[in-house]
Amino acid sequence: MGFSDDMKETCEMLAQSRSGREKVMQELHSDHSRDRMERRAMIKRTAGEVKRLAGDVHVLIQHFHTDRGKMSKEMQEMLETFFENTRKETQGILKEARSFLKGFRGEHKKMAEELHQMLEGYAQRIHRESGRFMKEFHSQFEATCEKGGEERKTFFKGIRHQVGGLRRDVGQMRKGFQGAQKALHADFQKAQGFWMEFSGGMHRPKAMPRAAVKASGLQGRIMAALKGSPEGMTPKELSYAMGMPEKGLKRALARMRKEKHLRRRKSTFFAR
Repeated sequence: MGFSDDMKETCEMLAQSRSGREKVMQELHSDHSRDRMERRAMIKRTAGEVKRLAGDVHVLIQHFHTDRGKMSKEMQEMLETFFENTRKETQGILKEARSFLKGFRGEHKKMAEELHQMLEGYAQRIHRESGRFMKEFHSQFEATCEKGGEERKTFFKGIRHQVGGLRRDVGQMRKGFQGAQKALHADFQKAQGFWMEFSGGMHRPKAMPRAAVKASGLQGRIMAALKGSPEGMTPKELSYAMGMPEKGLKRALARMRKEKHLRRRKSTFFAR
């Protein structure tokens, strides 16, 4: 087959498909027309049903209003009858309540008088018993106080005697301790003097010009003492060497250390 045959078949196929499409479109158009007519008919039927239902509802509403008026009238009559009966019953209840309250007040007054008499007698008995009990208590308390006073006098007398003995013993112990403390302090000062003499002899500094050290000032004296002891000195050693209180030396040492004239290692000071 050639190209012309293929083209012929193609044209025939296109013509057939076009006729098929036209047929389908006609069927769709006819189906659409039929559906539209059916919808219109259904809408008409629905409108008729709605109109009929609206009429029925209107009739029901009229019947409801009629029945409601009848029921309201009957309810009003029932309520009037009920309130009338209730008013009569309430009057009867009020009458019974008044009579009950009258009797209750009489009984209450009688009971209150009886209770008052009973409580008055009970209070008198309690007053008598309390007076007797307090009289016995005071007599026993006075006897106990007299006996306790004698026992306390004896007890405190013994305590004073024991305290006097303890004071004498403590005074003797304090005197002995103070004597031993003074002897130990003198011995310690003596040993410290030996050590200072020994350390000064081992590390005697070279003679310095008088202008280099201000002997008249505390700072110059401290510097002279520290430079004379290369191994350093503690505040206690300085106090002993300079013959002045340790408290004042500590303030001077802190000021000189702040001005970087000294250096410190633990509790020992060295001259820079």
